[in-house]
Amino acid sequence: IWITNFGSGSLRSANKLFGMPWSAPDLVPGSGNGAAYCDLAVAPNGDVTIVWFKAPADIVFASDRTLLGPWAAVPTTLSAGNAVYPRLGIDAVGNVIGTWEKNTNIFFARKPFGSAVWGPVLTAYGLGGAFAPQISVNLAGDAALVWSGTAGVGAAYIPANQVADPAIILPGPRTSPDSTPTI
Repeated sequence: IWITNFGSGSLRSANKLFGMPWSAPDLVPGSGNGAAYCDLAVAPNGDVTIVWFKAPADIVFASDRTLLGPWAAVPTTLSAGNAVYPRLGIDAVGNVIGTWEKNTNIFFARKPFGSAVWGPVLTAYGLGGAFAPQISVNLAGDAALVWSGTAGVGAAYIPANQVADPAIILPGPRTSPDSTPTI
C-alpha cells in the first residue's frame, strides 16, 4: 500500500500472488483527501488489515481485505480527532492489534481474526507527553509497545486477550523529548 500526494491524497494498493504478476493498483475506499500515514499487517491466510490517518482532522481509520477480495467498502473509524501515527501488529492466527497516538497519549485496540469489529479502545499510556508508538506482537498474541515521550521512552506490555500491564518510562538518562524507539 502507498499514499498518493502525501497529506492530501489517498491510499492505493496492489498485490502479488507467488509466480503471478502484480495486480493493477486500486483505491482503498474512504482513504481519499488527506491520507498521511499508513501501516499494514498480513495474516497467515493472506488477509490484510491496514490503518492510516487522514489530515487535517487527524482521524485513524482501518480497513480489511481477503487475499483476493476487495477492500471493505467503508473503513472503520478507530479514533477521531487528533489521532495520528497508527501501527499494526499481528499474531500467528491473524489477530490484529493496532496502536496510535491521540492528544499525546497512546491507545490500542484488538481485532480478532476474521472479524471486522475492533475491540474496545484502551489507553496504554494516558499521562500525556507520549507520541509515535511502535508495536511488536509475538506468535501467541502478546504485544509490546514503545513510544517517544517528553518524560523519556515509554513502554507497555499487553498479554494476549488481557489488559495492558501498567506503562513504564524506561530508566536511564533522558533528553526531552526522547524519540524514535523501535521494538
